[in-house]
Amino acid sequence: MDTKKIKSTGASDILDLVEYMAKMESPESLSTIAKNQHMAKSSCLRLLNILVDKRYVERGGAGRYRLLSPVGIGGMTQKQLRLVRLAEPLLKTAANQSGISAFLAVMTAAGKIRFLSKQLPTDKEVIYDRDISHLREPHLNSAGLCILAFMDPPNADAIRQVPPAQITKIRHSGIAITTRGIIDGASGVSAPIFDQQNKIVGAFNLAGPTYNFDKSTQLIKEIAKQGATQLSLLM
Repeated sequence: MDTKKIKSTGASDILDLVEYMAKMESPESLSTIAKNQHMAKSSCLRLLNILVDKRYVERGGAGRYRLLSPVGIGGMTQKQLRLVRLAEPLLKTAANQSGISAFLAVMTAAGKIRFLSKQLPTDKEVIYDRDISHLREPHLNSAGLCILAFMDPPNADAIRQVPPAQITKIRHSGIAITTRGIIDGASGVSAPIFDQQNKIVGAFNLAGPTYNFDKSTQLIKEIAKQGATQLSLLM
């Protein structure tokens, strides 16, 4: 890189970086971003770390960065932002214990499921890496079913699409399971997260290839329940 073209980093550089990443067609590496921004890699990494910490940017498993959509806290309440910070170490532990990916999900005011955070297992060659930038219909995944089952008052429009017997089963067992999600071959297990007023605030979700569930369904269910219980206590 021509060092004469490298510019020093200042307060405006982080906004320039956000604007650049908003135009990226696909995730890019640190080297590529730094080169295109005429920035030293060390300075670029510092700014990217800030953006990752503030939930503006996601660093993928391949070391490539992308801007989250919606950007930043994206309408998250302070409670949800705190939930993310408390959840991430528990999600990481759950992912490594179960060998599948761990996610934190909430329901938006519009009744859609939004995944706020994810942690992937570190010692697996094949992993399920869900794109968490997209909103999802609650009745099509275990996280949404879990939240619907424990909402009080219920979301009338969304819960209408779920058989009453399924809601009863989830409430009785304390866990929601889908053996075929939106993506063929993926299954999910979710447990409810409650706040101090015993109101559901989200779901602790473990998801991965269906064959993993066939071999260790009970263990995955226990890990999901344990993670959700610990997070509820921290809330």
